[in-house]
Amino acid sequence: MLTWIIFAFVGILSGAIIAWALDMNSPKELMQGAMGGLIAGLLMSAMLPH
Repeated sequence: MLTWIIFAFVGILSGAIIAWALDMNSPKELMQGAMGGLIAGLLMSAMLPH
């Protein structure tokens, strides 16, 4: 369970950072980047062996 939470948090953070680095400065664009990072983080966490 801790792995899922960590991957979700890091996914949100990295998604927002990547969106900001691509000059997406509006809150809507940053939120979209963060939600994409959340989805990617959760999918990566699901692929780890349990």
